[in-house]
Order: sequence, then structure tokens, then C-alpha cells
Amino acid sequence: MNSILFIHSAGPQEGREGSQLLAHYLKKECVNTHNIIHPAMPSPLDPYYAEWRKVIRRTLDLVEGEVTLIGHSLGGSVLLKFLAEEEVNIPINKLISIAAPFWGINKEWQRKDFILHSNISEKNPDVPNIFFLHSKLDAIVPIEHMQRYSKHFPQAKFIELEGDAHLFTDGLPMLVELLKEV
Repeated sequence: MNSILFIHSAGPQEGREGSQLLAHYLKKECVNTHNIIHPAMPSPLDPYYAEWRKVIRRTLDLVEGEVTLIGHSLGGSVLLKFLAEEEVNIPINKLISIAAPFWGINKEWQRKDFILHSNISEKNPDVPNIFFLHSKLDAIVPIEHMQRYSKHFPQAKFIELEGDAHLFTDGLPMLVELLKEV
């Protein structure tokens, strides 16, 4: 069974908050096809990259075989930064970034520990399938963030979703479709 590492968003992650409903949807839809690994990231109300990096490293060191990486909101930008700066010794089948902020895009998005280096797309040529999903009318992380990523990842597929969803509390069928693609 293939493994998926799902990294959640920042903010409250209890019950129906944050990425919890999206993670639950993913687990329900992929119960027979994937092993979903969904670690609780440290201090989601006041996150720091170094702490999240350690959890991702420890988790990936335990994964055997191929893995698909999925990051929601902050989780997407953290995975991209991790891949740009760290060596990964297992094959990555797909990277799917959902509604990820592009840190440094303007004054409101200036957390230095999350900002990517300019060579981000060069660091991980071994990731064969990279997808960015973002709602056109996302009010939390505007679509301009995904458009900025498109300048750095010309090999990726960028999918603009209808509507204004950021948390995807009713699920994300496009995500399941991407997981089924070979």
C-alpha cells in the first residue's frame, strides 16, 4: 500500500478545525489504497519552520517505499521548503500543495523562517508529479500565491478550483482524482 504524508495547516487543529475535516475526508476516500500518515505538527497556533522540519524528517525516516506528499495551506509551503533544503532518501511519487501561501509575496506574508530560496525548483528534480491546487476566490490565501509558485515550478500542474474554499470542509474530489493518476 502506498503511503501519503499529509501536513496540516496552521491554526487550531482540534475537532473540526483547520485541516482536520480535509484529513478525515482523505482518510475515508483512500482507506483501501493508501496508508495516510497525518502527524500533529508542533505549535500550530504559533508555528516555526525548524520545529515542523524535525517532525517531517522523523516521519519520512520511518516511511518505507514510495510516498506522496500533501500539504494544506502552511503545510504545503513547509513541504516545499523542506524539499528545497533537505535530502530525501525515499522516492516521492507526487507532491500536492493545497492553498499554500508563498511567503515574502507582500508585507502581510513575511515570516522569514518560511520563505523559500530562489532555487526551489532546481533542488528537487526527482519529484515527477507536482500539483498546486488553489481556490480562485480563497480569501485566506489569495490565488496570487499559487500564481507566484508557477514562476518557480514550470514543470508543475496548476489547478484553479472554483469557489472560495480554503479549508475544504466538504472534501476535495480533485485531490482524490490526482491520487488515482499514475
